[in-house]
Amino acid sequence: MTTEDVTSALALATLHSQGAPFAAPIGRARAFRRTVAIGDPQTSLERFFTVLAHHKLLDPRGRLRDDTRLIVMGDYFDWGAPAQRRTAAADGLRLLAWIAMHPPEQVIALTGNHDLARVGELAHFSDALFAQAQREADRAYLDKDPERKEALFCEDYNTPSWELIARDFSVFRETQRTWITSLLRAGRLHLAWSEGGVLFTHAGVSRRELTVLGLDPQGPQDPDRIADGLNAALLKAVRRWTEGPLYIPDLHHPGDHHDEGVGMLYHRFTVEPVARPKPESMHRRTSVYELPRGLLQAIGHVRDKKSRALLGQDVSRAHDGPLRLLRVSDSALRYGPLEAPSDTVLSDDTASVWHLDGGMSHADLTEYSLLDVHQRASLTTLDRAD
Repeated sequence: MTTEDVTSALALATLHSQGAPFAAPIGRARAFRRTVAIGDPQTSLERFFTVLAHHKLLDPRGRLRDDTRLIVMGDYFDWGAPAQRRTAAADGLRLLAWIAMHPPEQVIALTGNHDLARVGELAHFSDALFAQAQREADRAYLDKDPERKEALFCEDYNTPSWELIARDFSVFRETQRTWITSLLRAGRLHLAWSEGGVLFTHAGVSRRELTVLGLDPQGPQDPDRIADGLNAALLKAVRRWTEGPLYIPDLHHPGDHHDEGVGMLYHRFTVEPVARPKPESMHRRTSVYELPRGLLQAIGHVRDKKSRALLGQDVSRAHDGPLRLLRVSDSALRYGPLEAPSDTVLSDDTASVWHLDGGMSHADLTEYSLLDVHQRASLTTLDRAD
């Protein structure tokens, strides 16, 4: 059943998504009673607001409660089956508008690979050209009935694969690119955020990114310095960007017809060996042993089943909804549910990563967990006390 605050939030999101992009200015100085982080919102807007409502984070007007700060982990687009594309395209835009109508100090919007794809892999597409490419990609990738070789398709549309158009970035619209561009230039989309001693990014940082920032990858880690460095790199790239794909030198490189995109927004951590042409090259898979020690990170981007596969765990035990913890030292690796604040106590020889992407479009929403940042604990609908 849709609650009154969810209905109000849907109406507000629709209203603010109409017309030109808009971002609220900095609000009055205030302290927030709590900070909550939510995983990738690749789901219907109603489900996203239902999660917030279950946790009593919406007020009756459909806005975020005044005493709450929200960190959203990025990836606002590209969910659902082909029949849901029109709804998914509109919902992603409405969610961005709802986020942007809140003051920037209250709702922190991280950017993910699906978001920067709108100004990266998809920078050259019009709605008409994308629809043309998607018709061919659907026939090849979904129907297994290609009109021609994939390499010819990729070269004509400057895209890495049929799959990218038919599935990965399947709900693209030009209006999404307009909003992403506006929010990037307004400074409302972040590569990173630091709060409560935790570094928040869409897909995590390895020692390589610290080296790019001029930081010691082996030394004690300061989340504030890392976040400041990453956001400064994004801001510099946006200021220099005039047309075509947006590149963040040494950190994010969108894909084209030669290859898929690489960089920190595509990271997935694995126990398998990762071959790179050069040690300094960007990549998509990253060894868990390259995670910086003495740093607590929170990421989205990867659901439980994929994480288990990459970490050599039993995928039959995968479960969407709960938060998970990856802890790595030179002698041990642990991956599983985040069970208590003591799970996140760090030492200088340990790396810890909270995984917040609970598969919002797939999970039982009564089990979908959010992160109480300062309590360092899972906020669930079943045990939450006001």
